[in-house]
Amino acid sequence: MGSCRLKKFLPLALVFAVSLAGAVWTDETTSKNSVRLERALKRFPNADANGDGILTLEEAREYRKRVQVERRARQRPDAPLIAGAVKHADLRYGPHARNVLDLYLPKDAAKPMPLVVFIHGGGFIDGDKGNVSPIILNQCLRRGAAVAAINYRFITTDPFPASLHDAARAVQYLRHNAAKHQIDPKRFAAFGGSAGGGTSLWLALHDDLADPSSDDPVARASSRLVCAGAIAGQTTYDPRELKEWLGDIVLQHRSVLPLYGAKDLDELLQPTPDRAKLFQECSPIHHVSADDPPLILFYRGETTPDVGGAIHSKVFGERLKAALDAVGVLIVLRADMDKTDDAAVAKELVAFLAKHLGVAATPRKPAPKRE
Repeated sequence: MGSCRLKKFLPLALVFAVSLAGAVWTDETTSKNSVRLERALKRFPNADANGDGILTLEEAREYRKRVQVERRARQRPDAPLIAGAVKHADLRYGPHARNVLDLYLPKDAAKPMPLVVFIHGGGFIDGDKGNVSPIILNQCLRRGAAVAAINYRFITTDPFPASLHDAARAVQYLRHNAAKHQIDPKRFAAFGGSAGGGTSLWLALHDDLADPSSDDPVARASSRLVCAGAIAGQTTYDPRELKEWLGDIVLQHRSVLPLYGAKDLDELLQPTPDRAKLFQECSPIHHVSADDPPLILFYRGETTPDVGGAIHSKVFGERLKAALDAVGVLIVLRADMDKTDDAAVAKELVAFLAKHLGVAATPRKPAPKRE
């Protein structure tokens, strides 16, 4: 269902991308003074990142980039799985088109298996479950752990906390259906990068979202994790704290306004009491308590002095580590990603999750072929 819509949307998006090329633009060009941008806004309302009803040149360019990235991701072949592993694609965990997940099960693993949930990044505006790292995926499978990769609603249509609640719902769905897939409901972990990392931390630190009185059996299941990891993840989504921690530049990020459906920064920096409560509810660091599970965080030691560097700054990890150290919760902070490589990060991340999930210390080697 969702894939059909993507196929229909993609040619239009490419037309839009082409329409931006070769034109004469200035920084002041918007849908208010450009017929082409006005038409583009009508055809592609999601390109209006801040939801103010005006499509700027910068927003149009960012939208084109996102379309191109998503197109490449959808055209990329599935990651090659280890021998015998099985993929159950597009399992539906909720009513929205993006409430789908892929479940990967290893062959001949000890039953019941632990589960690692991957949550993709993309500023809560784009991204896809297909972006799961093949290295991390196969390392988990080799150790006998199942892996789930989830999609969730974007803030361009459903502002916070919709995407966070979708992630929790996915965990609850998987726990409710654990017996069907021979998964251990008591051994769940999560990880992700950037927005996916922040969501993983939110899940790990938040109180259980299970609703024992619900008529929905999925909603009655626990959302709690045994451990979690984050790569360049955010630990607060309170715009006031973002500014305090990282300066004004971080507020220029394309996700800041649509995160809470705001029209301008004044709405966010001078929030109503209800919106201030929402900021805290959506920020991982405001859910720290002594019963939280162990965490591992990865960041670059040196970051560029721009929006991208700010939104992925090690300051997020340092602040969370101080808060968790104060209540005696194990947190490992690695701020040297710029001095290592993806394979090393993947190895340490999986080793940490495996240790706390109680799976093999080293990956299982394939059985030798018989002569």
